[in-house]
Amino acid sequence: MHLNKKKIYNFPIDKIKKNKKETDLTSRDFLGKVAIWASYYRLFPHIFVKEYLGITLKPFQSFLIFMMMVSNYFTFIASRGLGKTFLTAIYAIVRGVLFPGSLIVIASATKTQAMEMFLKIESIYHSSINFRRECSRPPSKSDNMPRVTFKNGSVIRVVASSDNARGGRCHVLILDESGRMDSKMIASVLRKFKASPRQPRFLSKDKYKTRSDLIEPNQEISLSSATMKVEDLWLTVQSHINNMADNKPYFACSIPYQMAIKEGLLLESQVREEMESPEFNEIIWGMEMDGLFYGNTTGGFYSLEDFLKSRVIEQPVYPKWSYDLIEGNNFKYPKPIEGEVRLLSIDVALSTSSSSDNAVLTMVRLVPKGNKYERLYSNMITIHGANTDDLTLLIKRTFHDLDCDYAILDAQTIGLAIYDRLAVTIEDKDRGTYYEGWKTVHTEGALAERDHDPDAKPIIYGIQANDRLNTTIAWNFKYHIKSGLAKFPVDRHKGREHLRSIKDFDKLSPENQAMFESQYGQFNSLIIEMVNLSYKINQSRGTLTFETTGENRKDRYSSASYADYVADILEKDLKSSDGDWEDYMLFN
Repeated sequence: MHLNKKKIYNFPIDKIKKNKKETDLTSRDFLGKVAIWASYYRLFPHIFVKEYLGITLKPFQSFLIFMMMVSNYFTFIASRGLGKTFLTAIYAIVRGVLFPGSLIVIASATKTQAMEMFLKIESIYHSSINFRRECSRPPSKSDNMPRVTFKNGSVIRVVASSDNARGGRCHVLILDESGRMDSKMIASVLRKFKASPRQPRFLSKDKYKTRSDLIEPNQEISLSSATMKVEDLWLTVQSHINNMADNKPYFACSIPYQMAIKEGLLLESQVREEMESPEFNEIIWGMEMDGLFYGNTTGGFYSLEDFLKSRVIEQPVYPKWSYDLIEGNNFKYPKPIEGEVRLLSIDVALSTSSSSDNAVLTMVRLVPKGNKYERLYSNMITIHGANTDDLTLLIKRTFHDLDCDYAILDAQTIGLAIYDRLAVTIEDKDRGTYYEGWKTVHTEGALAERDHDPDAKPIIYGIQANDRLNTTIAWNFKYHIKSGLAKFPVDRHKGREHLRSIKDFDKLSPENQAMFESQYGQFNSLIIEMVNLSYKINQSRGTLTFETTGENRKDRYSSASYADYVADILEKDLKSSDGDWEDYMLFN
């Protein structure tokens, strides 16, 4: 890391003694003192934060503020709870005060995300009298151009990383949650902001015109949680680390959740509760809380690259009743379109052991596209330790709430018990209704022999797969993902931004907000589960055997892949009216 140690060690500290009272300073002497103080605070910005803004920083925050000041390129990978947005808001203020005429731009994937930092700045404005004195007027929340204007000519403004942001200029570019932003948009739009460096007026004097060493380089500050290694942020971090090692003005670091606990920013009890939850995912935790980038498992059948172009669904499908929680014209339940088929795929698990699989319900919209179906993975529910009656009721409710047409059941041993309950009419006391019994779509086989009511609706596709069928399912699912036929919701961070753009979403209770956001997390978990599946090839049979490693599961994968398989069967009707789907079902 490049540091001007000479400038720091040789600073005339004796000239800023605070106990010396000088009441008869001339204007020239006063400005001389201001220059010395400004130079001092530029060298030690963490001291400026405490003495001038009245904010006490944690030791790690002081270090990061200092490194922001001395780095041309700064990347901070932070765990949840470290307060990276608040810290960077402080730095934007420091830069605006100490470097007159600075143009500072805060950019994020959406303006809603960028506004979070702006709101932190606004809160500091109300709590720091000296900051208020520096501003020409209170921070403006104008929808078109949120900004903070300083008396010294500095400006902080907020933009979203879109084509609409073209044409802006800045000396300091702050990329909030840069790992979730479009790298092409950063390169083609936002980095173009950094045009000419700041031009202090003294540089126009003849004796300074040729002093290129006095020109301040523009800055780029990136904040993010860790991402998959296939994302561009991983390459950026590697590049910054290499340049930092070469003594260039670059800086990159990752700080895990233990620091937040140590400094009292995060409760240890809260962390333990999350880690002991049945929904705990070690890999997602590693990225969000440990600050670790995640790459493919060696020898995995599915890779992260398979999903690069498939995560495009901005809004999942929620139960019909949940849309009543938000009053807005842009948040409506998506009714099935013409030709659409909706599948509910169930992977059954009833054990209460913490290490056992979850029961998983996956809803997939099959939308006709020529003689194919696009598979839009739109909703996923996991439940741990449910009994037969509870799981059956959840299946019936979800089927009704999402307007499903068919159910897919992993009809192995415990699945048969669920089938028997689905085959009869059950009462939903909480909703004051009854759900009719279902029967299998098959006319013969194990499930057909168990049907209780011959007049029941043929709803259930039963799958009792062997290695050969599982191999077919795996290869077809991989092909449909890579070819773009199978699509999934965007990642959790982009999903959260989309939800926050919906009018009145922020007025929901924390529990309801978490309910809507959880769908994005479910599909994050599905993808991580899939890329962690290892496999073995049976050369004599030409089949694949899938295995999990450590605490990883494959319950989400089973549910999702079985839905893709039944979509293959239903596609036969799009290609030929006389196709016989029975030929495609394999039973033990």
